[in-house]
Amino acid sequence: MSQPLHILIVDDDPDMRIYLAQCLRGAIEPRLQVAEAPNGEAALACLAGARFDLVVSDARMPRLDGLGLCRVLDADPSRDRLPVLLVTGETDLVAEIRAYISGRRDRGILFKPFNTRTLHREVATLLAAGPTASGAQE
Repeated sequence: MSQPLHILIVDDDPDMRIYLAQCLRGAIEPRLQVAEAPNGEAALACLAGARFDLVVSDARMPRLDGLGLCRVLDADPSRDRLPVLLVTGETDLVAEIRAYISGRRDRGILFKPFNTRTLHREVATLLAAGPTASGAQE
């Protein structure tokens, strides 16, 4: 029996975290486990104590934003290939995010507003490209 997928949703808007979790539960994998964090600092605490297959993060948040979270993950050899989907509606961040994810199969971008089909496609693409049990503490 295969392990359930573990996804961490990071967003300072609790309604967006709920919406993303509802969109993903049951659609990607029936046994999907979703955890939530209100910012990048809280996400790092979650990542320190558990295995995740994917992080879906708002690009702009207080304390530590999505790009900052990615940079911290990139500096950690045990987590530098953990797939991350950055979600943004901020047009001023698009060029920076595109430059950051250029050539990386383990990073993606999702533009707000989005539909669930697009979210599912982006998540499936990142999960297929990422290593098995990404972010696992060995």
